[in-house]
This record gives sequence, C-alpha cells and structure tokens, in this order.
Amino acid sequence: MKNLTLQDIVNRKIQYIKNRSPEEKIDFESYDRGSLKASVEILSDIETLDENAFVKKYLDFIQANKETKFILEEEIEEFDGYNNFIVSVLMLLNPIYEYDLDD
Repeated sequence: MKNLTLQDIVNRKIQYIKNRSPEEKIDFESYDRGSLKASVEILSDIETLDENAFVKKYLDFIQANKETKFILEEEIEEFDGYNNFIVSVLMLLNPIYEYDLDD
C-alpha cells in the first residue's frame, strides 16, 4: 500500500467500468461514457495541478452545473456519470465532499 497513488485508484475505477458484463455495458452505457470522460480529465489534472488547484477546478465545475437541466435521459445519465466520478475522486482527498460541495 505504500506506493498506491490517486492515479492507481482512478485507473482501477476505469478498469472496473471497462470490465463490466455485456448486460451492464448496455445498462450503463451513457453513465460510463460520462465517467470515462471525467477519468481522462482527472488523470491529466493529477499530473499537472496541485491538490488545491485540482479541488478548486472540480468544485467550481460542480457549482457551475448545479442547475443544469437536460432533456434527454441519455444526457442526464452521462452528466451523472461525469459528476459522480468527480465526486468519488474528491471524496478520496477529503470525505466531506460526499456531503458538502459548497466549500
């Protein structure tokens, strides 16, 4: 566990998504598309941003999109996948982000 990094955890989440059963891949197609988009950005940002800038970027995104409305179910699911992936990573940095995203 000494060498476990945030990148390792994000990559494990990606592998989990990619290794879903065929039925799950169909059921979660839009959600997973959003999750994978977020994962690409997050992996890049892990390399380039310090923790404070990383947290600020993603908290700002969440705040800016709180009131976003979608018409199509597919758009809702993709956005939920994207947003939930971000929140799950933020929670690894500080569990408060599960509940309080206003800080």
